[in-house]
Amino acid sequence: MLRLLGAGAVAGVAGCLGGGDDQTDDDSAEGVRFESDWPTYAHDDANTAFLREGTPIAEPTVEYEPDFGMDSVEPVAVDGVGYTPGDPMRAIDPAAGEELWAAQGEGWTPPAVLDGVVYSLGVTVHGPNRLALYRARTGREFRTIELPGRPRTPPAFSNDRETLFLGLDDERVCAVDIDAGEVRWTRSLFGAVRRPLAVNLHSVFVVTEGQRLYCLGTDGSAYWQVSTETAEAVVPVVGDERVYIAGWDRIAALERRNGDVVWEDDRGVHKRLAFDGERLYAARGELRALDSATGEERWTYDPNETVSAASIVGDTVYVGTGHGELVALNRTDDGGLFGDRERWSISLGRYVGHSLAATDRRVYCPVVRDNNLLSMTVVGDADADESASGTNATAETAATTGDSES
Repeated sequence: MLRLLGAGAVAGVAGCLGGGDDQTDDDSAEGVRFESDWPTYAHDDANTAFLREGTPIAEPTVEYEPDFGMDSVEPVAVDGVGYTPGDPMRAIDPAAGEELWAAQGEGWTPPAVLDGVVYSLGVTVHGPNRLALYRARTGREFRTIELPGRPRTPPAFSNDRETLFLGLDDERVCAVDIDAGEVRWTRSLFGAVRRPLAVNLHSVFVVTEGQRLYCLGTDGSAYWQVSTETAEAVVPVVGDERVYIAGWDRIAALERRNGDVVWEDDRGVHKRLAFDGERLYAARGELRALDSATGEERWTYDPNETVSAASIVGDTVYVGTGHGELVALNRTDDGGLFGDRERWSISLGRYVGHSLAATDRRVYCPVVRDNNLLSMTVVGDADADESASGTNATAETAATTGDSES
C-alpha cells in the first residue's frame, strides 16, 4: 500500500541541509562525482547504482568465466579491471581472461577504488583495526590507515574526495582525512553498522541494526535520526532533496533536511535499491519502478522468478534472475518503441545476483553456476569488437590517405 503525505506533513525546519520544500520529478544526486566505471558498492557514494553516461550492451556474450569461487556479493570495476569481494580479493582483467593479482580482502564486503588506489577491509599483518591501501595496477600494499575499531563497511567518500567514512564494529562511525591518514572524528550510534553508508552534499546517512537512520554532517554534526520502521534495512540512497530507505516491509522517501516522511510503501525489498533520479527501483520477487517524488508504480517486471537488485547504465536496467539469466530492460515508462520491456537475456547458470556491477558495455555478475560453484561471470558486448575494428579500419584508411596526399 502506498501512503503519500501532504505538503504540511513534509514541511521541514529551515537550516541545516538546504533544499526547497517543493517536490521535483528529478531528484538526482547532484553532488556525485563518479561519472564512469563502478568503483564502489552501488556505483557511487549516494548508492544510486546508476551509471548515467555509460553505454549499455547491445549484443551480450560471455567474455570471461573465472575458475575460482567468490562470495556472492557485488564486485567493483574500474578501467576495465574487476575487483572481487572476499578473501582473497582478486583483480581480474576480463579482456585478457586472467587474474592480475590477489591480496587480503574481507568476506562479503567489496573494496572501493579511487584514483588508482584500492581500499580494502582485509585484516593485514598490522592487525584488524586497519584500512589497507593497494596500488590498483600492481596490487602492492603501500599504506595502511590505523582506525579506532575494526571497519565493517566499505569506505564512502566525501564529494571533495578529502575524507572517507566507515562504520566500525563497536556501533560507531568515523571520518578519516585521506591525505593525512588521520581520524577526524568518531560518533557513537544505537545499533551495529553493517550496511554501506550514503554520502552526498555534506551529509552522511547511516542505517544501523538498531533500526535507526541517522543523518550526520560530514564534520560529525548530528542533524537528525528516525526509526527505519522495518527489519533488514538495505543501504540508504540519497538524492538532492530526499533520502530513500527500505527494508523487509517498507520503502520510504524522507525529506533530506529533517527525516520527515514524504511517501511510503509497505511492500518492501529483499535487495538494495537503484535510483535514476526519476525512479526508484525495488526488487522483491519482481522489479518495480516507483516514481521518486510520489512513490506511485510506473512499471513492473516479473519473470515469474526472483530478480536481483537493479543496476542501471544509460537507458538500460540490468537484473539477474533466479533461473540464471542476465536480463536487460528498457527503463523508460513506455517500455520502448513497441512496448517490449525486455531487450535481451542471456543464460549464465543456476542463479544470477544478488546485485551486479555494470560499466560501459560490460556487466560483472555474481553467479551460481550449473556445478553449484559460487563465482562470477563477465558479460561483454559482441558489438564492441566490431565497433573497435571499424574504428581501427577507419583510422588506418585515414592514415593511408594522409600519406598518399603528403
